[in-house]
Amino acid sequence: MARKKKNRASPFSLSFLDIMACGFGAVTLLFLILRHNTMIVPTPDESLSAEVDLLAKDIRQAEIEKVELLNSIEELELRLVQARGLSRRYLTDLQEVEESIQSDPNQIAKLRAQVEELERETAAMEEVEFGDKVRQFIGEGNRQYLTGLKLGGERVMILVDASASMLADSVVNAIRRRNMEEEQLKASPKWQWTVRTVEWLLAQLPPSSRFQVYLFNTEAYAAIPGTEGEWLDAADSLELEDAVRGLKDFVPGKGTSLENGIAALSD
Repeated sequence: MARKKKNRASPFSLSFLDIMACGFGAVTLLFLILRHNTMIVPTPDESLSAEVDLLAKDIRQAEIEKVELLNSIEELELRLVQARGLSRRYLTDLQEVEESIQSDPNQIAKLRAQVEELERETAAMEEVEFGDKVRQFIGEGNRQYLTGLKLGGERVMILVDASASMLADSVVNAIRRRNMEEEQLKASPKWQWTVRTVEWLLAQLPPSSRFQVYLFNTEAYAAIPGTEGEWLDAADSLELEDAVRGLKDFVPGKGTSLENGIAALSD
């Protein structure tokens, strides 16, 4: 019986397997090394960043409020100390007054007499100040606007030029001012002087007289709207105040027509 021959392993086949195994091991090693050394870059969360910013802002605001609160506390403490000092002072003064009253029973009567004397002096000063005037008026420095002028008669008509010429002393300045706002026009120095002069004249009216105030430019206007053609009672303080208020509220402007002002006298 013939014997079978055994197959011998080829050296080339073993070497090839060794090379393949080494190569696979090297690839595996590189994969493990590269995998473990990979850096993970975190992705920032925008909502968390915004929340952190808000918290930081709240902290800064709280610090500012803390400083303000501390300053307020210091100020309150200072006021408290001052109030305590004043209270002690007032108590001391009160005790001194009580002691002086107890030592002199007539002290209250003397104080009352002094008060009554002051009241009489005040009343006397008021009588001298007003006299028979229908309205109190004090100019700057207590000066009189028109010295020696005496208003009399049963009826007194006051005509006031309310044209653009009353905005300034010169034509150039009047032209410059006429395009300003109404409040600026009414505040013009020349117009304010005119209003004050008329106000002084009204204060000199006899109580028994009747009066009327007209403003004129290209037309004529009663200082109190709705009283055209009427005579007003000088003893009526409300009508006097309304006339002054009408002057102050009027805005000077337009041209000048004295004829219209005189025509109002015949109405």
